[in-house]
Amino acid sequence: TIPVLFIALARLNQKLRASISRQRKQEGRIASRMNEVLGAIAMVQAFGRREFEQDRFELEAARNLAEGITSARTTAAVTRVIEVICALSTAVTLLFGSWQAFKGYMTPGDLLIFVSYLKSIYKPIRDLGKSSVRVSRAYVSAGRIEEVLAIEEEPRDAPNAIAATNLAGDIVFRNVS
Repeated sequence: TIPVLFIALARLNQKLRASISRQRKQEGRIASRMNEVLGAIAMVQAFGRREFEQDRFELEAARNLAEGITSARTTAAVTRVIEVICALSTAVTLLFGSWQAFKGYMTPGDLLIFVSYLKSIYKPIRDLGKSSVRVSRAYVSAGRIEEVLAIEEEPRDAPNAIAATNLAGDIVFRNVS
């Protein structure tokens, strides 16, 4: 049962990482949009773009909510899969052990002890499943931080550039309609 459990966890964690990654990128887009709009709030108000910007924000927020729901469902699926596999393996053990006890190969007490050992083994496995969800979230967050840190800064002046001081003159717009 443990190999089946690990295969199921690996697949679910892969889906979870993808969903969390999409959600983090969506959150980044929301933050970027808010920064853009708040930085140009005077322009938004001057041109009457409040409703347009609000609609854009609501669309991004709805997308983020959808990804959040997908992540939550996948996280819940990890817990359900662990519980189902543990329950099935306990049931199979009980059935096989009962058959063994019925045939006289083991006593009912031996079966009871074996099932209690099995239950004690599954506690760390459940904890491992919860930890795998946390590790998936941390992995995606670390990747997102790496993406942000990899963004190159805006171009800077060349090291031998001459500083512009005391600029004088007029700016003239010609043939502009």
